Amino acid sequence: MPQDLPPHQGEQCPSRWSRMKDKSYLFSPEKRTWAHCKSSCISQAAKLLMVDNQEERDFINHELFQYYEDHNSAVYYHRFWIGLSYNSETRKWVWVDGSVLSSSLFDLPDLSHASYEGGACVYVQGGTAKPGDCELTQFCICGKRRESSGEKRLD
Repeated sequence: MPQDLPPHQGEQCPSRWSRMKDKSYLFSPEKRTWAHCKSSCISQAAKLLMVDNQEERDFINHELFQYYEDHNSAVYYHRFWIGLSYNSETRKWVWVDGSVLSSSLFDLPDLSHASYEGGACVYVQGGTAKPGDCELTQFCICGKRRESSGEKRLD
């Protein structure tokens, strides 16, 4: 099957994308700030990663362990921005779509007394989610739902 088909045709994800069930994920090769990652994902018809459940988090963690460097026998795992940021007004972690992080998928600190000059955003590294300054440059993970192949189910 040709790989140059638009994402809505065929069963292949676009190149550099990983797939699990009905979602595709892009682990970007360039480092960007959180806001630039958000824009870059939108330009790919996707969003910064929003994790829905433990199965998806496990899949992402498995993928993350493939992105590392060896520094004199010490392994350094790359950092990837995901679609979570801290809203200092509501004092809650929120996804890029505005929904509040309500699950226990990520154990993130209450940042009501912390100060991040560029705001606080979440990155994942080696299977752990951590807060960081949104102005730092990290890699990005974009996610999107795969479009159906045009078949409609009637229930």
